[in-house]
Amino acid sequence: MPEPTDSLNEILGAMADRLGKYAEIWQDAAKRNARNEYNATEAMSDLQKTFTMGLRDAADTGAAMLTALGALAQQPSDEPATRPAKKPAAKKPAANKPAAKRPAAKRPAAKRPAAKRPAKRKPTR
Repeated sequence: MPEPTDSLNEILGAMADRLGKYAEIWQDAAKRNARNEYNATEAMSDLQKTFTMGLRDAADTGAAMLTALGALAQQPSDEPATRPAKKPAAKKPAANKPAAKRPAAKRPAAKRPAAKRPAKRKPTR
């Protein structure tokens, strides 16, 4: 019987092989650029190739992960499911006693600079 993670292992192995293809695209681009044979159209084409390859790899990986997780979730467990132990509730203060209040911290009064009035102009004749 195949393991649930076999499909994921296959996809990850294929992605490792495809990393060489990603590198090959950009190494070829670097060589053509060094010979002044690389233009903007080719750069956009190379970007599109790597982008679509990346999207395909991401989709394949996501599908394989969901398949593996679904198969793992359906496998019966050897251990019985148990709930975690509840923690004891924290003690609440008595309703008839007011909560202790801290004295308010005193802050020094903020000093504002005095507003400067514009100097009066002498009338000119």
